[in-house]
Amino acid sequence: MFNVKYTLQMNRKLFLLPTYFKWVGAAILVLTMTAIIIANVVFDFNFVKIIWLKLIVKTMIALSFMLFILAKEKVEDEFIMQCRLRAMAGIFILNFFCSIFSEFTKTYCPTFFSPMFGSLFGVGIFQAMMYITTFYSLKKGYAQ
Repeated sequence: MFNVKYTLQMNRKLFLLPTYFKWVGAAILVLTMTAIIIANVVFDFNFVKIIWLKLIVKTMIALSFMLFILAKEKVEDEFIMQCRLRAMAGIFILNFFCSIFSEFTKTYCPTFFSPMFGSLFGVGIFQAMMYITTFYSLKKGYAQ
């Protein structure tokens, strides 16, 4: 039914989106942030009060980060795959610390770190930003 050689080759590849999805993700993020800024500054409109609109904005931000992270680089070689692996391993470890820190802040100082670590969305966006920072610093050779 399946060719064994093809199946083995398929397991070695990481399925990523085409390169132009980085631009799509960045455009979605810029347009969403621009809409938030214009709505707050020009129209004095607060997204926090309308729950469904807040959900749409959060979804667009999360989608933009995921498209950016899952898109291929122009040159996708073993070095880039190693950088992806090291960045993902670092974020996996960071996830445990964020979970512990999140529980600590909910218990002892609920209002101090509430915007960033008070929700799963905040933790997820923080981890996406840290993955992107770690991946590109490893790629450029800033981190070892």
